[in-house]
Amino acid sequence: MQTTEQFPPGDSQPPPLPGAGPAVNATTEPSPAADPGEPRFAISLPIPDGRHANLLLPAARPTEMVRRATLCPIPNVPAWFAGVLNLRGTLVPVFDLVAELFGESRRQASPSVLVVGTGETAFAIPIATEPQLERIRQSSDDLSHVAPELLPYVDRYFASSGIDWLDFQFDQWVKHLFTGAVRGRTVRRVSLQGN
Repeated sequence: MQTTEQFPPGDSQPPPLPGAGPAVNATTEPSPAADPGEPRFAISLPIPDGRHANLLLPAARPTEMVRRATLCPIPNVPAWFAGVLNLRGTLVPVFDLVAELFGESRRQASPSVLVVGTGETAFAIPIATEPQLERIRQSSDDLSHVAPELLPYVDRYFASSGIDWLDFQFDQWVKHLFTGAVRGRTVRRVSLQGN
């Protein structure tokens, strides 16, 4: 049985994260960058070579974790399209960020997923750990240590708890999945017709 947890927990509707505004369409420009000291939820995704992608969740979008998600696989789609989740009657596509950017997936039979947004603009990504609240500090735009696969979607990072948290532009990444556009240039076209 799948269970959900909204951030912050306890509300009946998926609430916005601290400092959140209205939901934005996945095809719009990224939300403004966060200010140091602003609390943000963050996730840490294991990536190849034992590293982790430490990503701040979008401040302008409601976010919800679904434990033991039941995904409906879709045939003849790229490996990064993990399937579709039925979330209270709304079909939410699940995109495997690690598989798409790094070519490696660690799929589980009943993964936990993080749903970003609501309604028609919602999407989900598989996650290995629960989101945590971080009070971000010391913004920097020196991205020389960031994995090259993540660079097109990161403007800057913030330090918190001895970890560098990347201000990852999830909407820009989803837009890239279907258009191939990254920051105004075309990198590649992706089709849902086979791998």
